[in-house]
Formats: sequence, structure tokens, C-alpha cells
Amino acid sequence: MLKRIITLVLVLSMLITATGCVGREKASEEEMCELAKTMTDLIAKGDLEAAYDASTVSLQYSMQYIVFEDTWNLNTDYCGEYVADMGLQATRWDSESTFLVDYGYDFSNIGVIIRVFFNEYGEMTSYSVRYNDFHDEYEMPAGIVEEEFSFVNVDGTTMHGAFCYPEGAENVPAVMLIPGSGALHMDSPYGHLKIMRDIAHGLAEQGIATLRMNKRTYENTQNDFISFCQELEFTRDYTMAYELLKTQPYVDADKLFILGHSVGGKIAARLDSELDSAGIIVLSGTNRPLWELHYDQNYNYVQVNGASSIDDLSNLEQERQKAVRLKNQTFLDAAEETIFNYNGFYYWEEIDTQPDLTLITKPVLLIRGLKDYQTYEADWQSLLEGYVNAQLVTKEFEGLGHMMTESDGSQNPSEYFHRLNVDEAVINTIAEFVKSN
Repeated sequence: MLKRIITLVLVLSMLITATGCVGREKASEEEMCELAKTMTDLIAKGDLEAAYDASTVSLQYSMQYIVFEDTWNLNTDYCGEYVADMGLQATRWDSESTFLVDYGYDFSNIGVIIRVFFNEYGEMTSYSVRYNDFHDEYEMPAGIVEEEFSFVNVDGTTMHGAFCYPEGAENVPAVMLIPGSGALHMDSPYGHLKIMRDIAHGLAEQGIATLRMNKRTYENTQNDFISFCQELEFTRDYTMAYELLKTQPYVDADKLFILGHSVGGKIAARLDSELDSAGIIVLSGTNRPLWELHYDQNYNYVQVNGASSIDDLSNLEQERQKAVRLKNQTFLDAAEETIFNYNGFYYWEEIDTQPDLTLITKPVLLIRGLKDYQTYEADWQSLLEGYVNAQLVTKEFEGLGHMMTESDGSQNPSEYFHRLNVDEAVINTIAEFVKSN
């Protein structure tokens, strides 16, 4: 989603966890749920100062009030007015020392899930906010199967996802779906849109299996984000997921494809250099360095929405200059920088591991919507020039935006709060490509 450097403070900054001493009593799950409820009720109703006061000292130590406030305000710009308390949604132990509590609240445009993190002693360590459509009346199409899976990665993070395939499938092609940026659930929800769910179900209806899964930033936002990079955010997890997909009894292991949306398109190419798929599919992608795209997104937001001043543009230029210097820095120097609210190491690591697309000769499908306001003509050209030696198929769709849904041309995230599905023509194009290769 759009990055706004002027005010955006990500929950993905390093979260300081309070540590316990020998002999301290562990809190009960009931106590932690009650404490979370007190704080999230206040947050949802807009009394952020009281919510902060109602939290524990450990959370106040790890999140200054401005971060606490921005975590809510910057994730709920388009939610609308408070409507109702939707109650406890889920609880789980994410590890032996981290307990998660999710409470839901409905607003006039879309609902939210407020997740509160606790250590085992009942001390809050952080909170995060995600959209949730409590009134989604979507029904899974008949004739397809959705099967949940999980695995534990080498660093101990448990990943959850779903296989989707046609009933009675035997020896069918399969596609691994890689989402874009953000702490995304397996359906890749942006407002009311769910791009990966729509693609998975649409392809299953056409005889093609898929794998999609929650990103680790959704599973556990308390990773070490000081050293956060594409390797940690994507590569480890999707390498294991690809091998898991290959072993499914209904899959033709020689016809496995990798599909990436937005930044996931860069990851698809990066993974393919290791996994050697049957083909690559990129939706709304780029081959430019991500810092360049993030600069353009911020600049475009300022120009279109008029929500800025000359000071904001000055800040943008300062961030751009820091990014330009990265190529001459060591990874230690890069890690000391914060650029567009990412740790500089994220951008540095991408530069250091950028795959050479000109070496790819296999089938590649590139798709873009001509009303995409988050990638630009320069991004499309970077892909065409990069995949110059591939068996390239390109498709452009008039009237579609970044999420492969109809776009109202509003040039801001409000367009994601319409109940729309990925355009059927996009799914047909992907299915045809997979079947013909």
C-alpha cells in the first residue's frame, strides 16, 4: 500500500519486549483478554490518551504516545465512523512467551481488528491494526476445495496458509501466490478487496491449484525488524511453501508457476532463480529499486491529494538522497538509516540481491491495469526491458487499478473500499498462460 513518509509510523519497527525475572507469576489468558478489551474499546472509540494510560508500562516503554496514536490514525483514515463492538475474534500463543489477543470493531466503511501483544507475565508489548470486512457476503464457488496448512520455518515462525484446487483434481498445474507489501493475511485484503482469494478461487474453477499464505508480518509482528529485509519478509517462507506445494498429490510438479503481485513480482523473479519454476506471472509489478517506487508513490500522493507543504517535499528529497547513497554504503551503515520509514538495510539488501532478469528465458506473463496509481510507466518499462530474453506475454487492462479491480480513478486508497472482485478477464488471462505452458 501507499507509503507516506511524512506521518507514517509502522508497527514494523523494533518492538521492545519486557523481560521477566525468576519467580514472577505468569498471567492467565483471561486476565490478558480483559486488559486488552479495556484498551481496545478506548482506542476504537477514539479516546487514545485514555487507552494509552490504560495500557501497561511495558507498552508505554516500547511505544511513545505519538507512535501509539499514529498506529491507529494512519491505519484507519478511511474506516469512517464507529458503529459497533464485534467482540473477541481470536487468541493464541504465538510462542512460549508471546500471547496475541484480537478484538474486532465495526465502522461505517470497514471494520478493524486490533491485535494486542503480551508477554507471558501479562505485560503488553505492542498493538497493531488491520482492516476486516465483517459484512463480506462472499461465498466460495462450488466445485473447489480449500485446505488449510501450516509449517514451522527454520527460525521457529509458524506459517499458515491454504491450498485451493478443483474437486477430484489429479495432476493439475499449480501456482504459488506471493502478495505485495504490508502485514497481509493469505487473502491479501486491502480494504474490501481480496486479490489473492479471488485469484485462487478463480483459477481453481479453471482446473488450476494454488497456494497462498499469511505473511510473517501478519503471523508475528514482533520479528527483528532492525535487520528486516526481503530475505526475511518473503524468501525463506515462500521457498519452503513452494517445496510443500510440489509434494501435493494432485499437483503436476513439472507445472508449478510463481505469481507475484506488486513487490511480490520482484520476489517471484528472485525465488525463481533458486526454484526454477515453469513460468513467472507478475501483476502490477516493477523491476526498479523499491526506494525509487516508494519515492514516486509519496511524491504522487503529495501532488494529487494536496495534503502537503513545501516542508513535506523537502523531506521527500532528503529521503531520496539517503537512498541514493546506499549503493556506496556497507550493510552496517545502511542499517543505521531510516528511509521512507523502512530500515535502510531493507533497500540495501534488495540492491545486493537483485536478480538479472535478462538471464530468464522461460515463459513470463506481465499484467498491468492502466489506472494503477501505485506503479507507473517507468515500472512497466523496467519489466519489459528486464525480461527481454523471456518468452514474454504482456496484457494491459483499461479501467483496472493496482489490485486488478475496476478503478474509479480517485488516485488514493479510498478506491479500495468498494466491494469489488478481481476482474474475470485477468483470471482468464492467467489461466490461459498456465495451461499453455
